[in-house]
Amino acid sequence: MLNKAYDLNGNLTESSRKLAKIYTRTFDVATEMDLEEETHNETSSFDVLSRPVRTLSPDGTITSRVYNQSGLLDIMSANAKGEQDPQSDPSTWEQEVTAVEYNPRARSRVSRTATAP
Repeated sequence: MLNKAYDLNGNLTESSRKLAKIYTRTFDVATEMDLEEETHNETSSFDVLSRPVRTLSPDGTITSRVYNQSGLLDIMSANAKGEQDPQSDPSTWEQEVTAVEYNPRARSRVSRTATAP
């Protein structure tokens, strides 16, 4: 894994990784491991409070997060494998989490999630 870039707050904004060709073997840092040629990149953007707002996964899936006034996760939407225009409004994407309930200690319980077709 290679951490490529950080923002001014120290949040990892870009990373890449290569997978092992023989993934069933135990990882040992003392020996060299054969890696696949393909590189898997991930990028993330954060708001001023260092909360992840948008993530682009190696498969092209874009995840967007919306936070409530208390700063806690409220809605999470996904654009699976970039099927929709990445510049489109995330509220038109598949909503994975539509509401989260929090107790007084800010511990969460997901109350509504999207259902699989």
